[in-house]
Amino acid sequence: AEDGIRDIGVTGVQTCALPISIPPLTQTVLQLSSIMASGWGLAAVISLLPLAFIIRQSSKHPVMRNAINTLLLHTPYLDTLIIGREVLRFLELLQLFSNAGIPLTQALEQAHTSTNIPAFKAHTAHILDAIIHGKTLSQGLNEVGLPYFDTHLIALVRVGEHANSLAPMLSKAIALYKKRLSGTLHIISTVAAPIFMV
Repeated sequence: AEDGIRDIGVTGVQTCALPISIPPLTQTVLQLSSIMASGWGLAAVISLLPLAFIIRQSSKHPVMRNAINTLLLHTPYLDTLIIGREVLRFLELLQLFSNAGIPLTQALEQAHTSTNIPAFKAHTAHILDAIIHGKTLSQGLNEVGLPYFDTHLIALVRVGEHANSLAPMLSKAIALYKKRLSGTLHIISTVAAPIFMV
């Protein structure tokens, strides 16, 4: 029909024959799904297993681990996930030490040694140095800034410092970062779900 609607016949159901624009990401996912369904997908997965094993073994070497971390830190959404995870661990350590009455410098030393990401290790060293030289935790976090420590987190820490109640504010910051990580994981799983459904 000239109005873009056609009759399907016996059922009497009508459909629209107008073109529908599909986003590029959806097109890519649909193409990957059809490849997986055609049998080539299984062959691709099987051929990638040795590569995964090689990457796993080489990631045990510090130089390769740093290279992999650097690559992941430049991958959209994965970078947010990795940074968020490191910041969350950092905040949890600070809260644990703060609740136990252990000096902040010891908590920062522990945070510095526990991270595997060179950039974050350098940032924790910078914050520790700032505190040793008389600055507050919030000032040290502010000097590092984004993408690790945003203004909301720094404001929470500053309030905790002024009210002499750092641990409760760290608890709020931890809840905030857990919520953000959950949101990022949801986005990643939503994008990846169609690929793994095949």
